[in-house]
This record gives sequence, structure tokens and C-alpha cells, in this order.
Amino acid sequence: IIMLLSHISRKCKKLRFLFLAFTQLITFTLFFYSSPRDCVSGNVYYVDPTPNKGNDSNPGSVSKPWKTIKHSIAKLHPGDSLYLREGTYYENNIKINIQGTESNKIVIKNYPGEVPIIDGGYKDFRTVPNTDWERYDSKKNVYRSVKTYPSAKYVQGYLVPDNNNYRLVPYENYDDLGSDNEDYTDVGSSYVGPGIFWNNIDEKIYIRLEHSKQQSFMGYNVPSNLDPRNIKLFIFSHRSPLIYFDIGCSYLYIEGINFLFQNYILDFKSGSHNISIKNSNILGGNYPIIIREGVHNLIFDNIKVKDSFPPWVAWTDVKRGRKPAYRLQGAAIEMEDLVYNIEIRN
Repeated sequence: IIMLLSHISRKCKKLRFLFLAFTQLITFTLFFYSSPRDCVSGNVYYVDPTPNKGNDSNPGSVSKPWKTIKHSIAKLHPGDSLYLREGTYYENNIKINIQGTESNKIVIKNYPGEVPIIDGGYKDFRTVPNTDWERYDSKKNVYRSVKTYPSAKYVQGYLVPDNNNYRLVPYENYDDLGSDNEDYTDVGSSYVGPGIFWNNIDEKIYIRLEHSKQQSFMGYNVPSNLDPRNIKLFIFSHRSPLIYFDIGCSYLYIEGINFLFQNYILDFKSGSHNISIKNSNILGGNYPIIIREGVHNLIFDNIKVKDSFPPWVAWTDVKRGRKPAYRLQGAAIEMEDLVYNIEIRN
């Protein structure tokens, strides 16, 4: 099993140390963490996102499961287990503030043989063909969302797997998205390839999929269709984390769940501790995992943090000059000061 972590960064007294770990085992501090099978002694509950099956008015049994994770989490006590049935849970900003004990951990995991997904992205833009976009600038091939997306702050997105899952450039302003210039500049605007922009005036999303000169030179013909109404896109906001572990959340074991589409996928707030995440795939934005000051005793076991940085975007586009693509900066795991006992296994 290979753990792929594209970047790990840590901030210490205003200094950031960046560690790259692609196919290696990284262990910061080892500490004993007993198997949840040895310490589960409470009730067993189930949640199912399938229409006509799950309902938050149900008792949470295997035959009458709950429907949402937010509702289910609040019902758990030390020693309890929650099984997620297969399907996609379209939820975000899930607050976890439950506390197990060292001898009675709380377990949240996939139902045996099934793969549940927690998806924080917009449901729109995923069908082909779709009517989610309208043409905004025919000359530059810019489209605009039909709907508004209030309080998005800014948006990010991915192309679908048949377009190599490359990230869209999350432009900070429309001038860069709609620019005719594609060369490096210290002033003015610059277009560096397919990307999106959220306008805080009309609260709509703008998209342009034209290939940049550098992209064409390197032979990357993605996406093959430049009309967003004819391709599948995964777009999400920077508004809130997918899941955050609140102050005091502790002695929690999570396994077999995939987490998708928010800038912060797993946000460990200061004061959370003794939490284990196992056998999960993560696809998010700039900082999929963020560990706040003072968090301790975490295990990441066989976690794959995925990303597909567009190879035609230059370092200078992200780091120098006007930096039209600077919002592509990030790290798989971001750690603040005074965190300790963080273990990463494969």
C-alpha cells in the first residue's frame, strides 16, 4: 500500500518547513493506540443517504437508519459505533464535538464491503449536458453560472477523471480569467489556463476553459471540450470545512470513508486529541488536512491525499509577479505551532 502525500508543511514561529513525502513512511512521534475492536462496548447505529431508506426520524437501526451524518454524530456516546452505508452524503461543515474515553472509543466507519463518500461540493455542474452555465463573453469563451452561490468567498474545482482530474485555476479576479495576455508580467493581468472565478458582486461563478499557450505547447489537450455545459465539473467553495473536530473532541476512530471537495477537508481545532483516521481517500483544496495549535495524538493510517496540479502552470504564476494562480499554493497537511504526537503510517 502506498501513501501519497504531495506536501507536508509546518509553521513554527512564523517559519514554515516544507516536507515532501511521496512514497515513504513518515512518522513524527509514535504512540500507542489500541484497536477499536478492543474498546467498543456501546450501541451500534447506522446511517444511509439512499432516498426512501435513511430518515433522521428513525431510531438509527440497521433496518431503519438515520439519513444524515450531522444528525447521527450528535447521538453518539463513549463506546458507540456508527456504520455509514454506501452512497454519497452531500454535507459539509460537519461539527464533531463528541468525546469517547481511552477504554471506550467512539467508532465511525464504513459498513463492511461498502464505500461511503462525504461530498462537500456543489451538486450543480455534474451532469452532461447541463443548463448550469450561460455564455457571458463569446469572444473569450467565458461562461457564467445561471444560479448565484452566496458567500462562497472563492471557488475551486476539478475536471473529471477522463480529463486527468486536473485542478482549475482559482482566479482571484476576473481580469486574469478574461485576459488576452498569457505572458509573465509584474503588472496588469495574465491568463494561465482553464480556471474559475467567483464574483462577490453578483455572486455567480465565471469559467473559462481555453487552453493556454503553454498548455498547448506541452501537449495537454484538456479539457477536450471547451463548453462547460458539455463536460462534468466538480466545483466547491472556500466557505467552510467539510468536517471539523471541535475543542475537546477526543478518542475517536474513523475508518473506510472517502472525503471530497472542500478547501479544508479535515480541520482539527485546538484542543482536539486522540483521533485516528484510517483507509481514506481525500481530495480537497489548498489544505485538505489542517491541524491547529496544541492538537495532539493523531494517527493517519493509509490515508491518500490526492491532487492533480496543472503542469502547465509555472512556478512564477503561483509565486512571483502578479501571481494569477497563487491560490494553488497549499500542502496536504498543514500544522500549526505546538502540535505533537502526530503519526503517519502506511
